[in-house]
Amino acid sequence: MVRHVSFKPRRPSVAQKPLPPKTPQTRPTTTTTTTTTTTTTTTITTTLPITQNLKPTGAPFPFSFFPFLYPIVHPPPQRTGFVRVRHAIDFAKFLAIIVPLLIVARFDAWKNHTATLYVAMHGTYGAWWLIKSSLFPDRRWDAFCPIWYFCVVQVILCSYFAIPYYICVNDVELSAWRLMLTVMVWASGVLLTFTADLQKTMLLEMAPGQLINTKFFYHIRNPNYLGEAMNYLAFCSLAGHWIPMVHQVCVILLACVPGIIMKERSLRRYPAFKDWEARSYIYIPFVW
Repeated sequence: MVRHVSFKPRRPSVAQKPLPPKTPQTRPTTTTTTTTTTTTTTTITTTLPITQNLKPTGAPFPFSFFPFLYPIVHPPPQRTGFVRVRHAIDFAKFLAIIVPLLIVARFDAWKNHTATLYVAMHGTYGAWWLIKSSLFPDRRWDAFCPIWYFCVVQVILCSYFAIPYYICVNDVELSAWRLMLTVMVWASGVLLTFTADLQKTMLLEMAPGQLINTKFFYHIRNPNYLGEAMNYLAFCSLAGHWIPMVHQVCVILLACVPGIIMKERSLRRYPAFKDWEARSYIYIPFVW
């Protein structure tokens, strides 16, 4: 058998055009030039005795006679430490609410008007202080302190608890007019302390760095210090003895007066300080 094979004609091949050579694709590159400026600070630390470190300003009275004790009573502020100075003070104020009450309960001296009045005055003052410290704290006490300074604060502030102990042991009963005068001095001191601190805190929040020389600070440059002294003098007067008064005078000389003097030195940088100094008293009206 003969097979018939059919052949389809091939299409004419089309000459393919040569493809253009591939050019390597270049991605856009962003060159970032960073200029770093390095500032080298050279710190020179010189170790000097405490008395020499205090020479530029001088230790305030009464530490000018023994300046080596000034850093012990008034240590420089620290960024780290055992606890903040404010919390150390608040802890002692909290104890003022409880300890006098326990002393009176221990001796069952509830019928002693002098002892119960001390509990009411010191306890109320401690409670108001804690409220003040939480609502408008004093930024000066935000620095940290070592544990030994925490103990110093407790010894100083808790030493007044010897007054109710003395009253209960010796059954001290003051006359009605002395109790009346004591309450008047104490109430005036509490008012002066808290209102002056509130004014200072609010004004510094609205305009930091300003010189506060109005209202409570117009005639007295340190009304809060004066109020504190009045509070504790009232506590000491309830003992009916001269030793607590001497103790309070020593606390004022060692704790309050140096702080006032250092504050005065700092405020002299304000141009308006001279006029304020001429019309006002530092601490005690008509005296100093």
